[in-house]
Amino acid sequence: MAAGSFEVQFGEFLAEELPYREALEHLKRSIAAIVREDRGVTAFYIGKGSGTNPIDAIYRRYDRSKHAEEFTEDWALYASPCARTVSDLEGRLNDYFMKRDPKRCTNEGKGSGGAPSAQPTHYIYLALRRH
Repeated sequence: MAAGSFEVQFGEFLAEELPYREALEHLKRSIAAIVREDRGVTAFYIGKGSGTNPIDAIYRRYDRSKHAEEFTEDWALYASPCARTVSDLEGRLNDYFMKRDPKRCTNEGKGSGGAPSAQPTHYIYLALRRH
């Protein structure tokens, strides 16, 4: 997808339906590894999306604010049929990374809003800017 003057890459690196504690720890480790400063990540955003597949779900979540932040990568990291599980994981991850890395984590609250989704699968995704 061309997004202004830069390309946005959408991809998946999914773990599916892990027990809650395992999923939370897996996501914390995965996000921390992906956004390490030596990998050139200058900003990141943790969010949730839903859809019939991960690429469509996160593609639809690429909005003006992500374009303005120049996020050039968007990765689906976790999938679950349970919206409540994904919402809770998103809130905990946002809280954790907003405290751990407030200069690069661009989340502003414990979770994203939005109307409940009737989509079959819910995803945790990570949007990145590298410079």
